[in-house]
Formats: sequence, structure tokens, C-alpha cells
Amino acid sequence: GIPKFYYFDQALSGQNELNNNSWHHWAITLDKEGDGTLNLYIDGESASEASISSSSEFSLLSRPGFASDGYSSKFFEGDLDEFRVWSNPRNLDQISGTMNTPLNGDENGLINYWNFNDGIGNLLNDNAGSLVTGTISGMVEGEEAWTIDIPLAETFEHYYEPESRQSTLNYSNISVDLVNFTDKSLIPVSGYVRYENTSCFIEDAEVLVNGESLIPPIFTDADGKYIVDIEPGTSGKLLSIKFKDHEFLPPVIELPLITTPITGLYFDNTKTNDVTGIVAGGNCKFPITSDQGNIEVTFSSVSGCIEKTVIPDTLTGAYVCSDLPPIIYNVSVKHPNPSISFTADTLSLEDEDRSREFIYQAPLETAFIGLPETEVVCDTYPLVLNQRKKYFADFEVFESYVNQIGSDASKHVTNKCIINDFNVQVIDNISGETYAADLEVEGDDPPFVQFTAKEVNLLSGGDYPYQKSIQIVIEDALSRTASATMWAFIQGDKKIPGVNFSTTTSKMPWYVLRVPPGDGSATYMSADQTLCNTTSKSIANSNGTSSNVVVHAGVDLEVEVGVSFGAHFATTLAINATLDIGAGFSTTISNTSNTEQCKCLTTSETYATSGDGLTGDDATVFIGGGTTVDIGIANYLSLEECGVKIDTVMTSNQTGVNSTYLHSKYYVKNFLMPSLLDLYNLNEDQDALDNYNYWNL
Repeated sequence: GIPKFYYFDQALSGQNELNNNSWHHWAITLDKEGDGTLNLYIDGESASEASISSSSEFSLLSRPGFASDGYSSKFFEGDLDEFRVWSNPRNLDQISGTMNTPLNGDENGLINYWNFNDGIGNLLNDNAGSLVTGTISGMVEGEEAWTIDIPLAETFEHYYEPESRQSTLNYSNISVDLVNFTDKSLIPVSGYVRYENTSCFIEDAEVLVNGESLIPPIFTDADGKYIVDIEPGTSGKLLSIKFKDHEFLPPVIELPLITTPITGLYFDNTKTNDVTGIVAGGNCKFPITSDQGNIEVTFSSVSGCIEKTVIPDTLTGAYVCSDLPPIIYNVSVKHPNPSISFTADTLSLEDEDRSREFIYQAPLETAFIGLPETEVVCDTYPLVLNQRKKYFADFEVFESYVNQIGSDASKHVTNKCIINDFNVQVIDNISGETYAADLEVEGDDPPFVQFTAKEVNLLSGGDYPYQKSIQIVIEDALSRTASATMWAFIQGDKKIPGVNFSTTTSKMPWYVLRVPPGDGSATYMSADQTLCNTTSKSIANSNGTSSNVVVHAGVDLEVEVGVSFGAHFATTLAINATLDIGAGFSTTISNTSNTEQCKCLTTSETYATSGDGLTGDDATVFIGGGTTVDIGIANYLSLEECGVKIDTVMTSNQTGVNSTYLHSKYYVKNFLMPSLLDLYNLNEDQDALDNYNYWNL
């Protein structure tokens, strides 16, 4: 605790607690005849002072006491030794000069001297002239109340030379002269080596005498204690300490004339090291200050001799713990939020300053952050997509850290730390696919999921009626998991089983390469060139009206999870397939809407209207054919003014091509049509007549 001295109704206290399991010397002086100052000295240094205003005075009948002020709640827990009362106030030199040595009892001005050497009972003999018996109250019962672990070496063993001498006495020789013994005893001088302002004692520090090592050398023990034997009658010897490259206070201690043991000579090691670090959240090292109290970083020496706590900066989480003795520490962090914990560490400061970061990993989170643009604005269904169309959805993986500075919650800051390396599993119920990938995100662009809206949901039940979902499940390098789900209303059709059939269309020209008029030039379709046109289908009803037919090229699923670099490319409806139609041509079909298709022709060779030496209108080239189409009946799901509408519609799905051709106009007029007409005239072949009429239009 903190030392406190009472002079009647006035109190004088020390500045620091003294609960470090070490012996300490306390002295109190009162100059009543002088300036009336009450002084407190601890371990030979001034600790506190105060002016006394009380008119009360000590007398010879006064009863001084230690750890007793008449209240049962006040007590002292520890060991006591060497209680002395002097008649006059002693100065600092007098106090420090005798505090480490026992007294004889006849020193000038000494009134009472209880040296606690009785060893039994609770009474103390006064070894000064006053012969006032002291009383110990409330001490431990039995032999455990007394100990030989005392601060002063009060006795020492004498050694004589020779150890013994033999003398013979008889009736004729009744005395022997010159039976001399020389006292060869050495007087012990002892003390401790510790780190300054601590009770951390240093083992294996060497004690030097006059700057030289002794033979054998003297080292401190595990308790930091040393004992040096000095020849009686010597004076002026210098003690110093050698330990690594450390410096000590005092640098040297000059010994007085050695006549009795001296103890309590302390050397304080001034070497300290610092620890810097941060208490923060995630790899982003965001501050995680709490409004419920301070974060505490505690350094406790492994030996238990010192403990120090620092509070990190509230804005950054950085901390500095300075002036630590260079020993080994257990380091722990306490956060006011019990859900935020850190793993303690052991840190050695024996050789250098150190740095230690304490990083809290918040729960892993993920969320969709960039949804496709909705096709229909509707509060009930926030995301509306069209069937067979390709879309992108961005997402992010992160940890959240809240910096709660002050009690005003509106000023608390939530920081998001992005996680860049993870595994993602995509459970895509919109495209009907499940797949996984390992991703490493670089730069500022987020990862994304690419998907194709495949099937609609005609079910109205559950929390998300008429909707389908994409779920992403994330697992990071720490085996933490997180998931997020995106729901969408898909507009489109779903075939009714058992009411579909296949048919073929009649031949029709798809593309015509015409000769430019007048200048004799030609038209080319170069290798790898692509030409496209758009068609729509409708159905005529018996009442004379017509309606559109839902057309689609099937659904080639385009699904992917990855990392984007810049903006996503524009989305289009899914392409069905590339159909080889011969002569180096191929055609691809895609939907531009639910009722319209785009058909593109690509050639691997170069064709020109000037081929085969033809010129003029005869060089015109016709490219065409028929198609194979699946016709069916389907339910069509859509939104009208945010209301769900389910219609019955006809669907058309082109699955192939047939009866393809590539002819010049010259060939058609001079060879193909005459041949078809001859075939009809000879065999009455109706197909030949139909083909003739097709070209004769």
C-alpha cells in the first residue's frame, strides 16, 4: 500500500505504493523547534513533507506505533525489523548512513531501539537505554511469526588462525604464555541488484571491487542478492556492477570503515526498452474503440515483479509502453466488449525494443452490392429479369469494424475491411447450375457472378413467391464462412408438357448479294464476315386476329464467377447454337426479345457477285433455305402494374436448318427453273412445281 504517517490529527503520505515483496526503509522526522516541518523518507530519499499546525506534542510517556492508529480496520501485512526512536530530527545523511547497519544501542540521541531479535512471543526488548518493552499485536501465531529473512546482516562468523593450538597444563606447568590466535574473519557486505523503480531483481550480475573481478567472481543469486566479504578495518573500497552493457545507479558505492556487517546496498539498473504496436481490426487495421470503456494492454513480467497497463489511442488503436525493464513479459489485451478477444503472447525485451500487433478478426460477411438493372420497377419485386437474358451481379466479402468514440452513437464509424482471397460456391437456382471457384481480387473492381435467367417460377407460396435465387457461400483462408442470397422475379415462359410438336418451314431467301447498278462493280461477302437480319413470328386466329408467338433459341447457359476489370460488357439474349449449312456458311440464332429473333450468317470463304465470269443482274447471288421449328404451348409469367400475370402462349424454338441453297440468278433462270419444270411435266411432281413457283415469284 501507500505509506501514511499520522501525527495526531494530521497525516503525511508517500507518493507510490510499496507492495513489491521487498524490504523498504521508512523514516519520519519532525523539527518541532525549527520550521515545524514533518518529513517522510523512503529508502534514504525524501518522499513527502508537510507543515505541522497541531499544538499536541510527544512526551516520554507517548506510545509510538507502527500500523496502528486505534482503528481495527487499519493494519499492516508484512515483516518488520529495526524500529528506532531518536530524540532529535535526523538529517538525510544521518538516516542513509545507518539505515543499512544494525546499532549498538548506545548511539548518541537514540531513545528506543527494538531490533526484533527476540525470536519468540509478542514482546520486544528495548536495546537502548530506555528499556521500554514493545508489544506486537495481531501477528501470525506460532513460530511462523518470526523469520531470519531480515534486511540487515547483524552477525557474522569469525575465523581464526590457527583454528586450534595444543597446550599442556600440569602441576608443574600451571600456565602457558603466547597462546595467540589471529582473527582472519571477513565482514560481509551485502545488497541487491534490481531494475530501477521496480522489485525486479537481476540474477547473474557480477559484483566488482575497485573495478576488478574477485577470485572466484561474485554473482547475484536468483533473488538478485550479493554478498561480498571484506577485510575488517579497510575503508574506501568501491563496489560496482557488471551486467551486459547496462548502466547502474549509483555507478559505484564507496564503503566506509568496515567494522560490522553492512547490508541493503542497492544497485538500480537503468536500462529500459519500449514496446510499440496496435490493437485493431482485420488486415485493414481499423480502430475498434468501445464506448463502454478503454481497451487495456497489460504487460506482466513472467517473474511477477512488475505489471504495467497502457491504453491505445482511440483514433488509431496504436499504443506505446515505455521504460520497461529488459525482461520477459506476458502481454494480454482486454476489450470492454466481451465478444472481442485476443490471444495473449510472451514477449522478450532482454535485447531490444519490440513491436506487437493484436489483430481482432470480426465475423466474415458477404453481400451482393451491384445487382442487375431491373426490367420492371416494382416495390413488391425489387429485381425483375427477363428469361434467357445474361446478367451480372457484383458482390463483396468483408469484415465490419465499429469505432465507438464517445457516447453519441451517431458519431460511431463502421469501417468495412475487404477480403480479397477466398473460395466461392455459387448455388444458382436462376440458371440451374452449382459451381465453385477460388478467387483473388486485385484492384478496386469487385468480384461478380454471371448468370442466364433460365426458368420461371410459377409457384406463389413461400417468402419469395414467383422468384428464384442465387446464393453464394464464401470460405476464406481462416476457414470462416459467410453467405448471401439474391432473389429475382423472372419474366418468361414455361412449356406445358405433352402439347408440343416439330415442323419445318418452307424455303425462303435469307440473304441476297446484289450487283451495284451501272458501274460494273461487284458485291463481296468476305471470309469471316457476318450478316444479320431480324424476324418475328405471329399466329393467326380463326376470328381474323393475330398475336405474337414467344420465340426462343433454347437457352445456352452462360454462368461464371470471376473478377471484373472495369465495367461489365453489355448483355444480350443467349445464343442458341451455330448451325453449319454447308458451302462454308454457318448461321447463329439469338433472341432480341421474347417475340423476335436475330439470325446471323457467317462465311469462311469469300463470295462475289462477279463469280464464274457473270456480270450484271445475272450475277446476283441468293442464299436461303428452310428451318426446323419446335412449336409448343406454355404458361407466360410477367408483371403488369406490379401485378403477377400468367398467360397461355404459343412458343417457337428453331432447332435446325434444311433445304439450304446458294445460287446465282443466272443459274436459277437458265438451269434450276427449267429442270424443275421438266421434272413436273414428266412426273407431275408437285414438290418440283412448288419449287418452280418459289423461284418464279
